[in-house]
Amino acid sequence: MAKIISESQRVYEDTYHIEFYLKDEPSSGCTFSADKDFNIYFDPEYEEAQRTNYEYCIANPDKYNGPYNIKRTSSWIENAKAECECGEEIELWDQYLGACECPCCGRWHNLNGQELLNPKYWEMDDEYDDDYLYDQDLHGWNLPRVVSEDVIDEPEQRRGRSR
Repeated sequence: MAKIISESQRVYEDTYHIEFYLKDEPSSGCTFSADKDFNIYFDPEYEEAQRTNYEYCIANPDKYNGPYNIKRTSSWIENAKAECECGEEIELWDQYLGACECPCCGRWHNLNGQELLNPKYWEMDDEYDDDYLYDQDLHGWNLPRVVSEDVIDEPEQRRGRSR
């Protein structure tokens, strides 16, 4: 089993923007990045174009509503990190059906760090497919159920058995 270095966790990030909306089309407008005190920030690569657009929005209050100071909070799950049995630090992420492979040694682990068989052994061989039927359990998962070759069809063979 891989040793957990850090648990998965939800990460939050706040971003700040100054926005202007067209009066004729409220779903359209301009957005400019800002710091938490709503001081506008121009990207150095596009500074001239951004500054021109900002000044245009300010100079045309008849066309634009704003400026509005907007704070947006985004969140995401940061994956757990673990130390594989080989010593490599790995990220426990859903690479394939809730499991991931160590890039160093090729071992597979679930999201809790437990070592798993290689997924190539999870699949059924084609020669056995005829021996299985698929029923849905209460959770909606498809689980294999072995079907016997010895099907009882005649009434005298069914005596004493309930249907």
